[in-house]
Amino acid sequence: MIKKEIQLFFSVLFCLTFSLNTTKTLAVAPSDLSGLQLWLKADAGVSNGVTTASDGDVVQTWSDQSGNSNDAIQNTPGRKPTYKTNIINGLPVIRFDGTTDSLLVSNIAPESGKRMTIFIVSTPTSGYSGALLSTYPAGGLGVQSVTSSFGGPIYKFYLDAWSLASEYDSSSPNIQTLVRSANTSVDFYRNGIFRETLTGIFNNSLPSNPLGIGAGTDSTSGIYRGDIAEIIIYNRALNSTEIEDINTYLKTKYSITPTLTAGSVTLNSLTDTEVNATVTSAAGTTGTYTNQWYAGLNAGFTPD
Repeated sequence: MIKKEIQLFFSVLFCLTFSLNTTKTLAVAPSDLSGLQLWLKADAGVSNGVTTASDGDVVQTWSDQSGNSNDAIQNTPGRKPTYKTNIINGLPVIRFDGTTDSLLVSNIAPESGKRMTIFIVSTPTSGYSGALLSTYPAGGLGVQSVTSSFGGPIYKFYLDAWSLASEYDSSSPNIQTLVRSANTSVDFYRNGIFRETLTGIFNNSLPSNPLGIGAGTDSTSGIYRGDIAEIIIYNRALNSTEIEDINTYLKTKYSITPTLTAGSVTLNSLTDTEVNATVTSAAGTTGTYTNQWYAGLNAGFTPD
């Protein structure tokens, strides 16, 4: 009897341990978090209007995976983007030609109480500007990739006022994360790494609006050229753990490795008592660093 109880004990202990370890290693999916308003991913729900899209087909419907039926649709011939397979880590993308292509979500409320979080996996084509997401001309929300003529290649975020974000890499896919965690600012992450807080947006609520993908809602303004693999929108500001979880899901899925462009330090002057240098961050922020030393306080130190 005692032997059977011991066997049962270790069997239960093994099951609990296996269950805990298994749960710990499971990745968080976008649908696991509350507030999900839109989830478009090119590896699910893409139709050419008749059947599931194949490589090279036009895209008429990109079905929302959030459960809210916020499908992205284009019914006009000549304006439908193209479905391309095996593009990012063996996964498909929706390709926009930069001339006429766009999709439209008929109505969506992307935020609540002036809070929202947006994730976009995209590869903008170098040398072109265009809207990945836009409610223009109704105003409100805009996320664009812009060319070097605007100081880039960089991303721009619009919420009734423009604010510039960090650079993107036009030669490889990027994960762009925008978190409106305050009324007049948005936190920007690139490939899961926090880059900067964008300020200057207006203290306005974003109402329910049609949402253009690849152009404004008029299908003619801000035409985007490049690929989009996934779009995720929550109507709240995710916390730091949740932001990391969704970025981990995306980085793992698309095999995206975060990289940071190194900053630079330029020496301005060096004397026996002072060093002065200009420090430029990877995001382009510049500041001046000055340090002084004195005999006795810095004994044994000799500038080279």
